[in-house]
Amino acid sequence: MKKIAIIDDDKIVCAIYQNRFQADGFEVATAGDGEAGLALIANFQPDVLLLDLGLPTIDGLEVVRRLRAAPATATLPILVFSNSYQPAVIENALKAGVNQCLRKIDSTPQAVSDAVRALLSATGADSPAPTIVAPAPSAPDQSLYLAEFAKTSIKDLRQTLTALYESPNPTRCPAELEHLHRSASNLTACTALNGLRPAAQLSNILEILLQELLANPADVTLSALRTMSQVVDLLAEVHQIKANPISDLTTIPPKILVVDDDALLRQLITYALEKAGLNSVAIGSANTALEVLEQNQFDLIFLDILMPDHTGYEICERMRLTPEHQETPVIFVTGQCDYQNFTLASLSGGTDLIAKPFLPVELAAKALVHLFNHRLERTRTHSVAQAA
Repeated sequence: MKKIAIIDDDKIVCAIYQNRFQADGFEVATAGDGEAGLALIANFQPDVLLLDLGLPTIDGLEVVRRLRAAPATATLPILVFSNSYQPAVIENALKAGVNQCLRKIDSTPQAVSDAVRALLSATGADSPAPTIVAPAPSAPDQSLYLAEFAKTSIKDLRQTLTALYESPNPTRCPAELEHLHRSASNLTACTALNGLRPAAQLSNILEILLQELLANPADVTLSALRTMSQVVDLLAEVHQIKANPISDLTTIPPKILVVDDDALLRQLITYALEKAGLNSVAIGSANTALEVLEQNQFDLIFLDILMPDHTGYEICERMRLTPEHQETPVIFVTGQCDYQNFTLASLSGGTDLIAKPFLPVELAAKALVHLFNHRLERTRTHSVAQAA
């Protein structure tokens, strides 16, 4: 019987994958941190390793380096969970000796099982023939259990975000940030396991944003807190609906317009969107933007406020007069995220604001929120029309 070791500090993930791989005919052993994982591998001697990179005691990258430095595990097939928004993490993992990186948002049990079999086949090891392992009679339905866990995680995220909002200095709350990051990571795992890819994409971007804020607490601004709250609110709504209510952005790619006379800022916004797998059209002229809006329909628009010829407010007012863009989300990019700008943005038909300077991952998170919200709203409108 082939052996697989799973090193992950999420007990739910470990339990689900353990049951899945036992059903696939593997002997399975698990560990919850890097140090325990290294000891497990030395004693268990697995044929393949499934590894989370974010581990207590010793992180996943260091686990890989130590395994590759030891003759007994120098060629051990290793699959890791990675963040699709952070290519540097994937690159470092591959350089350290990982065989394959699995994106969290795609990591359903079936996808991971297929990847393990493909890796064993590529390395010349025969994967075991599937066997049937009946779950314990008292075991709850997996999808229902994961859905309840997701609701608990979302409630926890909301409560901790509220505490940060109420803190006189949220930049000095590392424990709250760490707790938020762990809750977001757990939520990504359970939504991916339940096959809710859009929800997993949302929680994944939240997890990455929190990871960056943990590294640089000075970036915990009111703008960042507001963006995180928007992600959590949308996740709560998505998980209240039993069926998957929004289409995957890779299935129907959205059209995004970026309008800013500052070339560097246009490049930064485009870069942030690309890292989230979103393509955009970038324009530096307000007049050109108006012409493009007359001839094309977009799913999301980023507008600078202060530009030659026309302000972002004027562009938004004019596009709201056209049937194609009456409901299109518009995010203003501004250096002043105060009450006056919020009022002017709302009066001109704007949907949201993001303050300069911003973290690229925060902008990507805000983009995902409004793209998914827009699709969810169209789903609601379609349902109401059908009911009528």
